[in-house]
Amino acid sequence: MKANLLLVVSVLLTGCSVSVTPNKTTVDTIVETFEFRVTNKDVAMDKSVNFVNQINSQYPKSTFAINYDTEESQFVDGFVKEIKAKGVNKLRYTL
Repeated sequence: MKANLLLVVSVLLTGCSVSVTPNKTTVDTIVETFEFRVTNKDVAMDKSVNFVNQINSQYPKSTFAINYDTEESQFVDGFVKEIKAKGVNKLRYTL
């Protein structure tokens, strides 16, 4: 009888003392703004693509918002082609 009571008490105590770690979600937000006042668009393209590559390698689920002046639509078209070629899915960026 005492053995059964001791067994039940020990099972209850061990069941109540087990720690359960909660699920944790970490969200990192990085905001970077580039404004290029250079006449050499190749330099601007290289800097932009390098930035996207760096973020993409560190944070593979990152998303990008691309805001631009309508006069620079050709530049943005080239930029989008470059980041697509680097493996950034079209669902991960917005224009």
